[in-house]
Amino acid sequence: EYWKSAFSDAKANNAASTSDLQTYINKRYLDLIRNFRRNYWILIYLFGAAPCADKSFVRGREHDMEPLGEEDLYLPLSTSIRMGDLGYQSKAQQSLFVCYNELDTYIRTLGEAIHQPYEEYENIGLMKDGEYQQLSTGLLQIENEFYSPIRPKRVTRSGETPLRALAERGIEYIEVRCLDINPFIDVGIDEKTMRFLDAFLLFCLTKESAQCDEEEFQHISKNHVRVVNAGRDPDLQIYCGKKEIPMRECASHMLDDIAKVVKQLDQAHHSTDYSDSLELQGLKLEDASLTPSSRCLHTMATNHETHIEFSRRQTELFAKEFIEKDIPNDVEQQLISDVEESLLKKQELEKDLSLSFEDFLAAYYKQ
Repeated sequence: EYWKSAFSDAKANNAASTSDLQTYINKRYLDLIRNFRRNYWILIYLFGAAPCADKSFVRGREHDMEPLGEEDLYLPLSTSIRMGDLGYQSKAQQSLFVCYNELDTYIRTLGEAIHQPYEEYENIGLMKDGEYQQLSTGLLQIENEFYSPIRPKRVTRSGETPLRALAERGIEYIEVRCLDINPFIDVGIDEKTMRFLDAFLLFCLTKESAQCDEEEFQHISKNHVRVVNAGRDPDLQIYCGKKEIPMRECASHMLDDIAKVVKQLDQAHHSTDYSDSLELQGLKLEDASLTPSSRCLHTMATNHETHIEFSRRQTELFAKEFIEKDIPNDVEQQLISDVEESLLKKQELEKDLSLSFEDFLAAYYKQ
């Protein structure tokens, strides 16, 4: 409804057609995405909840993490090592510059990476003893292998690549991908977090969004690494525009700008829910001990438990709570019906053996 309303004024003035509506939607989503990428480091600080990991994650690998007890490793001031080299970051992708200025340049730059040979993957080879080792030897095997904290998306049709769907029908929605599950909340995220995200996304949409160049692309990557590895360092510096300034100073300015959006949301909803959420994030900025990453470490230390023990205890606690909750009969029957329908669709798909995997793969990469 927002897009239709926002575009209606422009349509009245410019006599825009249906295709112009999608062009406008594409443009505004890309404006939002560029600003999101410039500023998402604050989300990693505020909501990062993975400051440590079991030693098995780095077995046989070089790393710069420190021991935490007998079983774990960590970085003392980190926020979300899941978002770093142990998780979504890939050295193979460090040379990539994916451009979000226009939809066609995004599609082209990401598409080129899929067909760009990568030596280490070529050394592995595609097949071994008749078994696939990987889908291809390209830098990216599929579009979704490229890590980005936010993606432009379009629901795909059967056998269609995500880039083909975007090229033919434009952006339908965005996917935010940089939040950790909060281990202190039974469903992993709460209303206050979602309200702040609403305000943050509207801030990214309404703020002027300049075109991004390769220099800024590298600054964004550096900010990401710094906040992941040492976001709770009170002296941490990041790029705020082209200047390096204290992270908390940059974050404070950002929260001031988001407050203008929050005010409008509170008025629209006749509540203080959004300002309450913003106030909570401001407290985290002032006191890093309130962040989920710090709370994880504090809880583990208090209970003398490893990360796996902490995670298991929280999981069992929430599982018990869910088991004790009654599911309304109509909801339960609908869930059972959905399962049965899904299994039937799976069986129908598996009956169609007219296309071999090799032919399917070849056709997929030709798109």
